[in-house]
Amino acid sequence: MPFDAGFTDIYQFGIKGACEDAGIYCERVDEQIFLGSMLDRIYNQISKVS
Repeated sequence: MPFDAGFTDIYQFGIKGACEDAGIYCERVDEQIFLGSMLDRIYNQISKVS
């Protein structure tokens, strides 16, 4: 999903809101503070819930 500001409502109310309602953790990578590769961070986050 692009991080363009035009998609903020879709993310906040459509994706993140639905996840929170279902009790599922949801956070975009640009909301996190980390060092290293963005893709490595995404893969790491996915592997934590698998």
